[in-house]
Amino acid sequence: MNGLKALSLLPTISGSASDDSSGVALVQLSIKNTNNTTFWNGSTWTDTESWLNTAGTLLWFYASPAWTSGNWYLIQSKAIDNSTNEEVPGSGNSFLFDNISPSSTISNPTNNTDISSLTTISGTASDTGSSGLSIVRVSIKNTNNTLWYDGGGFNSGSEVWLDASGKATWEYTAPTLTTDRTYIVRSQAQDEAGNIETPSIGITFGYSAYPSSIITFPANGAFLNGITAISGTASDSGSGVANVVVSIKNISDTSYWYGKYGEVRRLG
Repeated sequence: MNGLKALSLLPTISGSASDDSSGVALVQLSIKNTNNTTFWNGSTWTDTESWLNTAGTLLWFYASPAWTSGNWYLIQSKAIDNSTNEEVPGSGNSFLFDNISPSSTISNPTNNTDISSLTTISGTASDTGSSGLSIVRVSIKNTNNTLWYDGGGFNSGSEVWLDASGKATWEYTAPTLTTDRTYIVRSQAQDEAGNIETPSIGITFGYSAYPSSIITFPANGAFLNGITAISGTASDSGSGVANVVVSIKNISDTSYWYGKYGEVRRLG
């Protein structure tokens, strides 16, 4: 038998046997649930060990019983030759059966937000199926041109899953994003038994650079005996500047110009 630590699917138990003299007549199995110390007798689980006949000899197989997720099992085999000599069973193979998929969530960026910078995509993952997390992957899609990030650029017409670092808490270095585009990020966890999460629709965010503004008059630290207007410039590399607002503060008494009927308001 082949030794495996964690399995999500095992319809058939199989192995091989040999005998150098009279030949193999029969191979038998013992199947034990080590969580509750019961044995499979061919139709149910009992407290008494049973040795079950397999099909085949040199290459043999046995149809598996119904496994319970989260339980450990021990399978031992023994061969019997045509002279009725019985093999002393070895230690056998033990494995954990786990057919429950893990789950993952994305915490950064936040769903349905507009951001101007993104260095790391991150989130969390968990596994309730006992085998533990193996890896978390992410996919990143530019919805404007419907292309996925392939690790080097947004070049793929089909979804690409990229390995993140970490497991229970994971992260992936964000790619270079294009201003005024909308992106979708999905995550997918896999456990040690090979169960793969069915990913959700993911999170959607918009990416755009913040606009900038500069005051050109009055100059910083200037001494003036009169001022009729405050002026400056503004720019935006994305959708364009929609509006510019100013704040005017009297630093001597910490009051602010309210901009209405010459009113001055003080905070505090």
